[in-house]
Order: sequence, then C-alpha cells, then structure tokens
Amino acid sequence: MPSSLQFPQSRRLLPSTKALAAFEAVARLKSFTRAASELSLSQSAVSKQIAALEQQLGLRLFESGRTHGIGLTPAGAQYFESIRRILADLSATTASLIAFNDDMRSLRLGVPASFGSRWLIPRISRLFESEPDITIEFATRMNTRLESNFGNLDASIEFAREPDTPHVWRQLMPWTVTAVASKDLIEGFRIEAPEHLSRVSILMHSSDVPLWSEWSARMTARGASFKTVVFETYPMVFQAAVVGLGVAIAPAALMEKELASGELVKPFPLDLQSPHKCYLVYPGDRSGRKILTRFEEWLFSLDLHG
Repeated sequence: MPSSLQFPQSRRLLPSTKALAAFEAVARLKSFTRAASELSLSQSAVSKQIAALEQQLGLRLFESGRTHGIGLTPAGAQYFESIRRILADLSATTASLIAFNDDMRSLRLGVPASFGSRWLIPRISRLFESEPDITIEFATRMNTRLESNFGNLDASIEFAREPDTPHVWRQLMPWTVTAVASKDLIEGFRIEAPEHLSRVSILMHSSDVPLWSEWSARMTARGASFKTVVFETYPMVFQAAVVGLGVAIAPAALMEKELASGELVKPFPLDLQSPHKCYLVYPGDRSGRKILTRFEEWLFSLDLHG
C-alpha cells in the first residue's frame, strides 16, 4: 500500500506561512481588523487567507454566527495551540541562524517612530563614520511595546518603568518632559511661571498624560485649572506648539531641532521626570554578536544627557 505521507503528496498538507500567520493573528487577537493591521494587510486579504486554509484543511476553524467577537471551533482551538508554537519556533530558529552569520554585518533594530526620527537618526551618521561597514535596518513602531519574542530583531529601544522581560536591559537615559512654546504665544499670554499655564491650552502626547495629570493635580490644589489637547504622535504636538496653539509638555530629547532653531523656547525651567526610562533591550543569546556589541559601544559613547 503506498504511503499517503510520501514527500510529493505531503507537500499538499503544508499550508502557506502567510495563511498560518493570518490564522494565528486572528485567533490570538480575536479580530480580523487588528490582525490585518498587525500583518500590514487588508481585512479582505486576511479573510482570503483564512478561507483558503479552511478549504485546504476541510475544516471550519472559526465559529460562524457569533454576535460578540470571534471564536474558535474545537478543531480551530487545537490547531491554534500547535501553530502558535510552530511559528514561534520558526521565528526563533530563523533569528538564531541570522544572528549566527555575523559576517552579514547587518543589525535589525526596533525603534519607536518618534525616537528614531528625532533622536537616533540625527546621530546615526556618527556611527557610519566610525563603522562604515555596518548596516542598520530600522523596524519602526508607533506606541506599542515589543512582545517577549524578538522575532528577527537583534535589539530594540524600549520605554518602561523597569525591566519587565528576561532579556538584557541597558538604560540609555532618564526621560525628562518640559514645557515649550512659540515666542509669540509666550509674549502674548505672558507665560513666565508654571501657574501661568492655565492661561493657554496644554498640548501633549497621550503617553505623557499620566505624568501631566500628577503634576497638574498639585497645581490645581493651588487654584489653577488647565485645558489639555491630546495627540497620538509627537510631531503633531510639536507642530501645534510651533503654530501657537498652546504650550507643549513633551520630552526635550525629541525637540532638539525646534529648540535649536528657536521655533520653540522654554518659557521657564520645568523638568518633569517621567517614571518611564529609555532602554536598549536585546535577548541574551544575541549578546555575543559582534555587530550588536559595536552598536552598543557606540550608543553609550554618546552624550546621552545632551
């Protein structure tokens, strides 16, 4: 009797990695919309991948007719547990192989978008001047923390109160938030002391709201009240401040360009220490990579408080 698991036939039992990734993301996130966003695909593309996978398996993986959320069928739940492990192992194995080949001289770095564009990129030319054979691949993120599995990243810049994963965490700098505004606004509203901030709108990023709330609560007890405008990206905060919509409460490290040009100025000394700190984070098994060591040495040779 011929075996049904002979190689030419067994290949038909191997779903595409795109289909498996789509299934794993939908099952984990319980949402086609969030899965599509994570995979940088359209919802339609994710749905087609799931449909093709179910057709290949001859099984329904997701329950139909649910009024709330997305649920797995018993077969889908069993498949999800296996596929999640398989994809994690595949990702880790691939990352280890890439890391093993140190001759590639390419470092893949996860960077929050605003920190990358406003702090790291302006300085990176210094690295290329001293290390011309190094290649950096930037994987930018918006406001999400990296999960415990680094995938194909060698390292990541993270903001956290304290190290919270079993990796190597090296603190780069404390995170200081200050007040800045256009000269015209400062002069027009006579913003000369912290209590004068109640005269204008306060512009801030959503991640800085807890720090501002803690500080402003003390000021409110003295009779001050504040109107806040919250944005989802730092460039929007800075642009709003430049055109005079209010005083921005934001990290000084991300406003070096505007402060140097005079577009924004500090009306008075105000340094609020964020509970979050900036870290370089990488898995312990990456610490032996020469390229990561060279990047780390360069990074910590910078004036991290300047």
